[in-house]
Amino acid sequence: MSREISISGRAIGIDAAPFIIAEMSGNHNQSLEPALEIVEAAA
Repeated sequence: MSREISISGRAIGIDAAPFIIAEMSGNHNQSLEPALEIVEAAA
């Protein structure tokens, strides 16, 4: 049985390349500039 899913057309599963999800939580202290910097670093 194949245990593979797809996110935005990208395969997620045992035989697929790693898929990294960045999580920024409250590390931006409710400020836009640090939030954008976190997003840019993750990208």
